[in-house]
Amino acid sequence: MGLRDLNKLNLLLALVVLLFMAALFAGLYPHCFNSKFNPVDLLKGGKGMNGTNYLTRSLLVVQFSLSVSVLIAGIVFYTECAIKRNWGLDTTNKIF
Repeated sequence: MGLRDLNKLNLLLALVVLLFMAALFAGLYPHCFNSKFNPVDLLKGGKGMNGTNYLTRSLLVVQFSLSVSVLIAGIVFYTECAIKRNWGLDTTNKIF
């Protein structure tokens, strides 16, 4: 049993199972966290998650900053690739 045993069907099945398990675990925590709140009180605005915790706010700022940084890096990478693609280098006289 090794990596050679993962043919296309087995690999696809393993990836589908992995995706399903990741989605299940990703949705399990918010479900357990939000199930302790009363929906009527939340909709009326009586109580809720007001986010006064400094750790929560700082993690939110870090997450937003990282997502904006990744977005900017992706745009820069795409434009750099487009610029280098349009240079028109001659690849007929290559050494290798």
